[in-house]
Amino acid sequence: MQPKSLFIVTSMVGCACLLGSMTLASLPSAQAAEPLPAIAISPSQPKPKDVVTAAVTDATGEVSYFWYRGGQLINGATGPNYQVTNVDLCNSLTVKAAVNGTWISSNAVTPRFSDVPADNTFYATICAGARNGVTVGTGDGNTYAPLNAVNRGSMSAFIYRLMGSPAWTPPAVSPLADVPTNHTFYKTITWMAAQGITSPTVVNGKKYFNPSNVVNRGSMAAFLMRAAGLPAYTAPSISPFIDLATTSTFYKPVNWLYDQGITKGVSTKDGMTYQPGNAVTRGSMSAFLQRTQSYLQPTVISMPTPVILGSAARDQQLTASTGTVLPTSA
Repeated sequence: MQPKSLFIVTSMVGCACLLGSMTLASLPSAQAAEPLPAIAISPSQPKPKDVVTAAVTDATGEVSYFWYRGGQLINGATGPNYQVTNVDLCNSLTVKAAVNGTWISSNAVTPRFSDVPADNTFYATICAGARNGVTVGTGDGNTYAPLNAVNRGSMSAFIYRLMGSPAWTPPAVSPLADVPTNHTFYKTITWMAAQGITSPTVVNGKKYFNPSNVVNRGSMAAFLMRAAGLPAYTAPSISPFIDLATTSTFYKPVNWLYDQGITKGVSTKDGMTYQPGNAVTRGSMSAFLQRTQSYLQPTVISMPTPVILGSAARDQQLTASTGTVLPTSA
């Protein structure tokens, strides 16, 4: 056995000598790690109706895409392209991709109206109204125009949608002299009139709605109280607002809004004001509508039913979610 042991020692010594005679440059270099694929979403600041695209870099082979809104799988959104809708506003959009059995995730993008930055006072209520279908954008739908005044025509559309867009067939002949049947808001105006939410102005026997007239904060209160069904309410004998007399036409609906938390008034150094003659902007209207919707439809929390979709390798754990099942590494 002694020769065998000697052979091992001399072999090890020989190996050590060989390494000692080699230069650093002659040693084989360590193999560089393969870069992980990455997902890029463009554009980085999408607007409603934009098509966002996910592109996987450094990927070979088949790629499967799954789009998420606020962490929940968007049903049917399984390709590299996705068109933004109002439902996506102010929600994080992400995409997960399966690349040769490896799951990767993108950074989030947050769609919004181009003229409503995240620090806008009414950002949350504008987004909520758009997601709920109560308010929509202007023009091409990419902007909201939060500082624009609300007119009576658009007010009718807001309230119609607030009430759930009920089935309504407008009359074949317009009952209003200034609202033809092809008017943008003909359906919602005639619906609102039929519900008693608005009363036309009668001049020389003809009825007028004045759809282009600006809505002030006083008349807005009346619209919303009527939309809520004129609930029983006794206004206070002393006005909480220094600029709203108890004899005002809108005293009761304004105070009803105030007591329901739908309006908060405007605090000044002289006291609480309501400013009933001021125009209602589209930004502030989003807040009034959101609060009225909360009054009309108290929040009901329901638990979604877990759905298991897709598959994974045998050694990967699957977790049920409300939209899909992905490996735990996703």
